Amino acid sequence: MSPGARAGTFFAGLGFLASQLALCTVLNGVSAGMDIAALCPKYINIRRGTFLVTLIAIAICPWNYVTSVKLVLTKATTFITVLSGWSVFLSPMTGILISDYFLVHKQELHIGDLYMGTKASVYWYTFGFNWRAITAWSIALGPLLPGFVRQVQVKSTGNGWDHLYEISYFYGFVVALTVYWALSALVPVERQRGSSPFEMKLTGESWGDGRGDSEDGEKGVGV
Repeated sequence: MSPGARAGTFFAGLGFLASQLALCTVLNGVSAGMDIAALCPKYINIRRGTFLVTLIAIAICPWNYVTSVKLVLTKATTFITVLSGWSVFLSPMTGILISDYFLVHKQELHIGDLYMGTKASVYWYTFGFNWRAITAWSIALGPLLPGFVRQVQVKSTGNGWDHLYEISYFYGFVVALTVYWALSALVPVERQRGSSPFEMKLTGESWGDGRGDSEDGEKGVGV
């Protein structure tokens, strides 16, 4: 290999390394750190959550999937198949989100209620869970699982379950969208339709210097 070819290979590899580090930091590290911080914000911030995910990623030893011939032929194939099958779980979620915003709420939201974690919020549903979404997701997911399992176990023979798995995204999307819309129409929640602006009440204590005080001791700010 000539010196120019070696230099080109080095810089190409360096470029791939930089792109992978940037993608992993933004798409995996920061996003997962934000999720973990939301679960326990008192003790974990985004930076600590990112470090925690990094340690877990190293403990998994992902390099074994590309350095061990045996793992490449077995676990790596299963790993890639599982990743490619995420549409089984994601397609019903997408259908529910589309149905909720466009069909159920008609593109109208109570903005202030989105930031309330109490029963007063219209989006609190039942003990903080929307059973309509859970039901729609389960109904759409169920028929797709046999084909998904058969694909992972390399037992696909082209039967009905396998053919259904091949159109998993379209099936899951349509079924979840339809079921969620039907359940929301049959068992609607209070204030399901309509919209309201975001309002934040500021008091003198909130400002710290009395700037928010009014005649009744509070001031409403609409956004």
